Amino acid sequence: MHLIMAHKNDSSQVKECLNHTQDDKSSEAGSGPSSSKEQSSPRHNPCTEPAGSGPPPDAEGKPATTIGELKKEPECHMQLDHLCPCPRHTVLIDTDQFRKGKLVPYTGPHVWDSNHVKLPLINVKSTTDSRWSDAQKALKKLTTGCASVGDVEEAIHSYNQKHSREWHFDALYSYVKDVQKKENNFSTVIPRMAQLALELPAHIKHPIPLLRQNRNHSITLSQVQISCLLANAFFCTFPHRNSTRPGSEYGSFPTINFSSLFGDACRRKTQKLRALFHYFNTVTDKDQKPDGLVTFERICIPPSELPHWSRQVPFLSFGCQSRRCCADF
Repeated sequence: MHLIMAHKNDSSQVKECLNHTQDDKSSEAGSGPSSSKEQSSPRHNPCTEPAGSGPPPDAEGKPATTIGELKKEPECHMQLDHLCPCPRHTVLIDTDQFRKGKLVPYTGPHVWDSNHVKLPLINVKSTTDSRWSDAQKALKKLTTGCASVGDVEEAIHSYNQKHSREWHFDALYSYVKDVQKKENNFSTVIPRMAQLALELPAHIKHPIPLLRQNRNHSITLSQVQISCLLANAFFCTFPHRNSTRPGSEYGSFPTINFSSLFGDACRRKTQKLRALFHYFNTVTDKDQKPDGLVTFERICIPPSELPHWSRQVPFLSFGCQSRRCCADF
């Protein structure tokens, strides 16, 4: 069984985790990944090691995590763990700069392999005529003036020509027709989204490991980095991610590019697009620029450690007993 959890780290909480008291440092010295010595190292980053690396599995090949290590009541609370890069935790921001109140991406060499996200801006066959160059030209056109759905369709098709006949934008046209008159944000937010997507090289400067099955790993990104990645997903710039057929390279992974959201209009898609444009309208507003961090964690538990669910006594709750369950999701 694989559990996927996403925790929102409010910036004030994370700063508190990064600035430990002297008592914390002395009590944790030499205690492993969370020791003060490792936290103060400016160049330590787990991305230099294979994605998903860390404590090796036992002799039977089972993951090291046990169900007893999962946070649960009463231990589960709003107090965040110390933010520190280690082989099992990739941190994509510079923690030293974050202590100073600055959001600076951690820098390292990009890689192109099966253990990391294949980003739009890199390719083993990179040239001046690369797919990213084509995407840059198309996105730059969208940053000027008011953009229409036709402009977005033309831009996405220009660097996804293989799928130009099968990708349709009925849902996007329907959204503009039904919602645009009320909210009037499509033509103004698209140029800002395109600009955000173009800023990918400035925001993502280090490989992003894939959270693969049977591996324990965590990734911490800034909300700005996440918004930039989502903008590229909206404009379908991610390479090698347009096929989900069984046996394809990413057939067992969720899709990244938003191409499937644009076709076959329906009420549900209209509401999804409405939420997306509200999100992008917020994160691209200079007065509302997000400054927090988000951590995604994948925990793998061997079957032998799982509870016997049929023997468990049901627990009925008629109210939220923990602030965390409301704040994190």
